[in-house]
Amino acid sequence: GVVVPPTDLGPEEDANGWVPPFATAFDFVPFEGVHLVTGPLYHRGPGIWALVTLHLGHTIVLMSKFDPAKMLELIDRHKVTSSHIVPTVFLRMLQIPEERRARYDTSSLQQILHAAAPCPVHVKRAMIDWLGPVLWEYYGSTEGGGTMVRPEEFQAHPGSVGRPWPGAKIRITDEHRRPLP
Repeated sequence: GVVVPPTDLGPEEDANGWVPPFATAFDFVPFEGVHLVTGPLYHRGPGIWALVTLHLGHTIVLMSKFDPAKMLELIDRHKVTSSHIVPTVFLRMLQIPEERRARYDTSSLQQILHAAAPCPVHVKRAMIDWLGPVLWEYYGSTEGGGTMVRPEEFQAHPGSVGRPWPGAKIRITDEHRRPLP
């Protein structure tokens, strides 16, 4: 586990410090979105993105239990614009036959955020072929800072872990913690 040190700020004051930079970095528009929560809120990824979008005034749709076909139905019905998904879910979604996937309108999607595990390039490409350039990958958020890969950056550099996100300082070291170029 990772212990996040407490601050002297209240919840609203705290969120006002980190929500705007994340919203800007991931191209979220305040008051213009519907966020689908596919995972448990106690997990850092689904929970934090639910909070970010809630603070931006987006509608939040919660799944009580993950099912890839139900996810597509909810995206279609609620015109979902964003969600946080792990690569394992991508694999489950891609197992749905194409003719069944085609029944659902996913054109409202603008951001599919993914993390928690490396995503194989061929899996990410298959998702982009299906949903368009809406996949945003990030690493290291639980630890307090990380990297992000915008959709266009992935297209130019498949497999990249991206650039540091706002406020993050990245250091690459060898096995003895000596800095590398």
